[in-house]
Amino acid sequence: MTTSIVKSASDATSNVFTTVGTVAQQLTRTVDTAGQALDMLNSFVSTARTKQIARTAVDMESFYDELAETSAMEASRRQRDLLNELNQDLSLKNIFETNHKKYELVLTSLRNPNPE
Repeated sequence: MTTSIVKSASDATSNVFTTVGTVAQQLTRTVDTAGQALDMLNSFVSTARTKQIARTAVDMESFYDELAETSAMEASRRQRDLLNELNQDLSLKNIFETNHKKYELVLTSLRNPNPE
């Protein structure tokens, strides 16, 4: 009977160590998996960042070109339409020129608040 108790205690102790070993292995695998997941996330974010930097550089290069072209075209059309309208009505043209000079003076003072 004493042998049976000792054997049971030994088996129980062995089972505890086996369980502790299994839990330790699972924890190690979990930590390894978490580390791999963080590496994957870091790689994904790093790649996305690199691509975004390149896209932004290209976008900004074409942005300046497109902004200049669009602004020039809008100003050209606006000026053409203005000239067409003023050339059709001489009294409107005279009034426009007077008002334009007046507003240009106001705007010039705002553009250059401290002329030297």
